[in-house]
Amino acid sequence: MRISLVGIAASLLIALALAVGPASAAAPYTSKVTLSEHLPNWHGEVLSSKFGGVRSCERKRLVKVYMRRDGRDLLIGTDLSNRSGRWAVPDKPTKGIYYAKLIERRPGDKPACLGDLGGNVVIG
Repeated sequence: MRISLVGIAASLLIALALAVGPASAAAPYTSKVTLSEHLPNWHGEVLSSKFGGVRSCERKRLVKVYMRRDGRDLLIGTDLSNRSGRWAVPDKPTKGIYYAKLIERRPGDKPACLGDLGGNVVIG
């Protein structure tokens, strides 16, 4: 009886390790978006974890710039980040509170990259 309990426990541990292994390998990479209002336009950078040399989380990422307001926030513009992770939205900043939103890449995309909500920039 003792041998069978040890065997069952060992089998459960192996099954758990096999189940967790592939799931953690598919975990998305973290990403961060920055926002600056210096003229002539809104601009910033997409940064990601450099683990394993994954710079593709910085390239061709959709960034949306919003102005906060009562009800639904106003979309100011969008851009795709370039090879260096830089992006820009042409708009003359006016009085208000703005933020950038980085859209995530789904687990089916290669590689999967998390989205981010940039900090607020206050004008005026």
